[in-house]
Amino acid sequence: MIDRRGFLGALPIALLEAGRRGSRDPSVPGFVGRLEARSGASTRRSVPTPTIEAWGVQLYTVRQEMQADPDRTLVALAEIGYQE
Repeated sequence: MIDRRGFLGALPIALLEAGRRGSRDPSVPGFVGRLEARSGASTRRSVPTPTIEAWGVQLYTVRQEMQADPDRTLVALAEIGYQE
């Protein structure tokens, strides 16, 4: 008998496979495509990909250096390109 963890682990693969095997005819869409055709609405959404404008550093990462010499640490971080 399959346990919950095994079931949940296999579920995404089974769903993907079921959608892929929706039809042997390449002109007929899979499961998601059939839902879209039936409802008249698209289930796929355009989600913007976030971009990183500037990289920053968490001062916790350099906490020991900040305790020893905060000014020199900030200058060193700025020299290697960190501005935030």
